[in-house]
Amino acid sequence: MPANTLQKLHQLAASYGVQTSYYDVTRRRRQATPESLMAVLRALGVPVKTHHDILAALRERRQSIWERGVEPVMVAWDGAPGELELRLPGDQAAGHLAAHVTLAAGELEATFLPGLGLLGASLRHRGEELLALPGGVAGYRAGHVTGLPILAPWANRLPGRR
Repeated sequence: MPANTLQKLHQLAASYGVQTSYYDVTRRRRQATPESLMAVLRALGVPVKTHHDILAALRERRQSIWERGVEPVMVAWDGAPGELELRLPGDQAAGHLAAHVTLAAGELEATFLPGLGLLGASLRHRGEELLALPGGVAGYRAGHVTGLPILAPWANRLPGRR
């Protein structure tokens, strides 16, 4: 397999989260063979029968990632903030963005609307909705007080109820 094609195969594998090398028990780095990478990619449903299919599959994968706009799940470890990449066509990149953010921790899930000052629109525990949003987002826009407020960082340091 030509070196350029092998490089593209590694890029394709990485785009699907497939490791292309590993360390053996003697701590030596081992490269996965092109044949094993192709087999794993085929098992994942990637249309690569021969090394001639790699470039087209990589183009298709990059296009599908671009069209997705944003990754469906983002994980933040140990409270460290994550970085979110948003991909938009040029004609849609200007103006306002409407989105919602869902945070999940164990059996608790909360949804916030950044376009409305991080309005808490949903709070669920084990799938059961705990937050009433009378009138929905339209009611909030009309001036009804509702939702789940996000407290300022200092709020958890208040001495207690007064």
